[in-house]
Amino acid sequence: MVLLNGLENKDKKSIVDAFKKSRDIKVKRVTYFCNDDYGSGINIYIAKKDERYSDIEVFLGLWLKNAIWEEEMEEFDYSNERCEYLYDEIFRHVVLDYNIKPLAVNEAMSYLVSKINTEIKKINEASLDKNLDSDIGFLDVSGIYVNKKYTNTMPTIISKDDKIISAAELMQNTTYDEYREIFIETNQRYIYFF
Repeated sequence: MVLLNGLENKDKKSIVDAFKKSRDIKVKRVTYFCNDDYGSGINIYIAKKDERYSDIEVFLGLWLKNAIWEEEMEEFDYSNERCEYLYDEIFRHVVLDYNIKPLAVNEAMSYLVSKINTEIKKINEASLDKNLDSDIGFLDVSGIYVNKKYTNTMPTIISKDDKIISAAELMQNTTYDEYREIFIETNQRYIYFF
């Protein structure tokens, strides 16, 4: 089965319903960021598998949570009105134009590891005080942030018990070679990153 098969056929109501349902999806956001390099960074959204949600619902939930974080909507209420607003103003202009392409598991894993290693190298090369206070604001300094909180601890993205089952690349006509948006399913979780 192709990951996200059928997303392109979802109507507005089913997408808005998935947005509302996603309120209860627990998400870990990991951001690697080097403020010495314009355009640097990688965002990774991780959700444990839950039989209440299909892969499409989890993707839509992770996409929505990213939009909420990026648009700084901390008080987002998941109401029908707010979910329809995000659908109309952002989602339908971006996601409905995706060309979803199955991705080989080893290519997805290789790309993820490569992107993380590149960002860690940039972060390590930046002049940093490794004893920084954990009260640093989001993206104030180069480093790793988990749910917008600075951390000195390397977060787990894929555990040694995880096995990638499938992966899909979400491509737009405006996608640049160095910018790839990928959704991965493992036996334990979903990972959405770009």
